[in-house]
Amino acid sequence: GNWFQKTGGFAPLFPGKGNKRPDDQYLNVDESWQHLMRRKATPCKTVLVVSPKGSGFKLINATEHGMEARSIESVAPSIGDQPKFNEICSIVHLGWEKVWDEDRKVPYMYRGDEWASYEDEQSVEAKVDYAEKQGLAGVAINNLAYDDFKGRCNFSRRFPLVRLVKEKLRKAEDCKEAESASSVHGSLA
Repeated sequence: GNWFQKTGGFAPLFPGKGNKRPDDQYLNVDESWQHLMRRKATPCKTVLVVSPKGSGFKLINATEHGMEARSIESVAPSIGDQPKFNEICSIVHLGWEKVWDEDRKVPYMYRGDEWASYEDEQSVEAKVDYAEKQGLAGVAINNLAYDDFKGRCNFSRRFPLVRLVKEKLRKAEDCKEAESASSVHGSLA
């Protein structure tokens, strides 16, 4: 968040290559999951929670606008320090430059000295794919009101993030541990 003196991805899936912020090595989804696995977490009992919002920053120099650009600590841009997805998706096409960070699997956008990283359909899809690959129980959206519930950003689709998770997980295989546990319970009945 904007308490750092440099911009950074909001809930990145992975750390960036060659990042200079030590926190980026452990402030990402993959490192969090690896940490839980080292403590014997059970994938089939673990849900990856996605927050449909972002982190806003005020840049020190508008010409330096990539990841790890210098920012003014604890100063929020006009869109706020934690803009919601439904706010971001309605303004991203209004003079903002959108960039996809392939290493971290998160988008960010900038305009002048304002900068924000956030969740969008592409980053949520990457997280759903990750959850499936890791054998997690599923993916949850922690605040439905932050999704585009009015369809302001895509007039034909309300709740695009929730729909994406639902459609992708519908095709997922059942959890192997859950299947074996239910067969054990079935044999005891």
